[in-house]
Amino acid sequence: MSKRFTDTDKWTDPWFDELENDEKLMWLYICDKCTIAGIWKINFKIMRYHCNTTKSDEAIKELFKDRFVEFTPGKWFLPKFLLFQYPKGLSSDKPAIAAVRQELLLNNLSSLVIKLFGNDYLIIKDKDKDKIKTIQRQRQAGLKRIFEENYNDPKYIPRPND
Repeated sequence: MSKRFTDTDKWTDPWFDELENDEKLMWLYICDKCTIAGIWKINFKIMRYHCNTTKSDEAIKELFKDRFVEFTPGKWFLPKFLLFQYPKGLSSDKPAIAAVRQELLLNNLSSLVIKLFGNDYLIIKDKDKDKIKTIQRQRQAGLKRIFEENYNDPKYIPRPND
């Protein structure tokens, strides 16, 4: 279970104050369910269930459109979440901060973060790049192994018609 900082001033924020109760709950849900790097894998169906709302996908997207970047279909990035959780930036060598950098790199968000918050906020270190390359190689090797195992299986090899 992840632990997060929460902004107690949200209750006096004009944007948050204007939200209906189910909308407030949806925003809190998204902030609680996103990753340490502020990435939420969209699941409106589960969110509607947990937040007891009937709002459509389009209505939810419209409601929060200024709060996220949909960087790939099915995933939202919450820039303000990242800035709030890590106000001193992501240049520390602490394992938790390194994990955030790695997630941003794996999701190709590092250039967006630098554009939004400046070069000093996110400093990509060579060892981060090496870890990402290792992870990508491991993923490729795993996919290749699965393909080879299935490709060589007789039930997957097409046979000429008799």
